[in-house]
Amino acid sequence: MRILFIIPYVPTRIRVRPYNLLKTMVERGHQVTLATLWSSKTERKQLGSLENLGLKVLAVPLPRLRSLRNCLGVLPTSTPLQAIYCWQPNLKEALQTLLKTEHFDVIHVEHLRGSHYGLALTGRGIPIVWDSVDCISHLFEQAVVHSRTLFGKWITRLELNRTRYYEGWLVNQFQA
Repeated sequence: MRILFIIPYVPTRIRVRPYNLLKTMVERGHQVTLATLWSSKTERKQLGSLENLGLKVLAVPLPRLRSLRNCLGVLPTSTPLQAIYCWQPNLKEALQTLLKTEHFDVIHVEHLRGSHYGLALTGRGIPIVWDSVDCISHLFEQAVVHSRTLFGKWITRLELNRTRYYEGWLVNQFQA
């Protein structure tokens, strides 16, 4: 299979789940293109080890200022901060360009933070699998109870209902 695997952070041996998924897919003979974002020099260096696994890598920088602007922009809306934190228009454009020249059997999108890329790529006749990884709203439910700081309590209360609604909506946006 030809798989486009979109992950909003660089998979490494520390981020073991996506790293091992990618490694195993390549070992089983799949052609995998990884589209990802990097936010530090260390992450950028780690991209080479992913290419050594046999992955084709499409990587774009995500400056912290971009993430901050993303979050501030949706603060007065119902969009959860987690859903927009890793949005980088340059990656969306690179993905759209890639899909004009290469054929993929499936697009795999990881995490709530990657979901906007999946939404941007719908309607192309390619099945999209959104891999939520975690139920972020459930994590926020726990954080509301266990957060020790006022800011932590405030942000989790702000995000809980927005995220709960968004996750429920998102499940129905991708037809595999």
